[in-house]
Amino acid sequence: MRHIHSISLLLLLVISPSTFSAEWPGPTKEGYELPNGWRITPVGKSVETNDLILNLVPTPDGRGVVALTCGYNPHSLVIIDAASGEVRQRVPVPTAWFGLAWSPDGSKLYVSGGNDKRSKESRAPIYVFEYRDEILSETPLAHLKQDLPQAEIFWSGLAHHPQKDLLYAANRERNEIVVFDTKTGESVGRVGVERNPCDLVLTSDGKTLY
Repeated sequence: MRHIHSISLLLLLVISPSTFSAEWPGPTKEGYELPNGWRITPVGKSVETNDLILNLVPTPDGRGVVALTCGYNPHSLVIIDAASGEVRQRVPVPTAWFGLAWSPDGSKLYVSGGNDKRSKESRAPIYVFEYRDEILSETPLAHLKQDLPQAEIFWSGLAHHPQKDLLYAANRERNEIVVFDTKTGESVGRVGVERNPCDLVLTSDGKTLY
């Protein structure tokens, strides 16, 4: 009996590496294996970025798409060529969370800095990047900030007025919408809202903000 058990155990050890090989999350021949064991088969082409893409916006010229990554790995902006699907540019961002908004003339991209709770000394801003010749500036041209304690700042959704030099920014920590003058960089107003404002949308005439 012991001899039979020994043979059975030996056979199990020999065949187990090939028969019971684990399938890890990631690309496979059949598609993509998810951490929960499900499998998806995307129709289109995948483009590698950092983790947790929270927002996608087309570039003003329609030739590209900007992705904002806000996960565990370093945050970044990724410009993807709309025709080829290839990555045109990657721009690191110190901190980010969801918000992307273009200036009316398409020359600037406003990026929500989220929060910066990793540092007690700094306050997350709203970054202002220049967009020219289908690429973004490698570093921000300016920062929009509020003089608040670091723990009271968590920038999220952004919306730029279509005719005026005004940027609306959702601050999740204080449950309010902050209005910035984009010419001076100063805060010119606040509007209290319900808890955790996330996204902002302005009507085309600029009269109503949702």
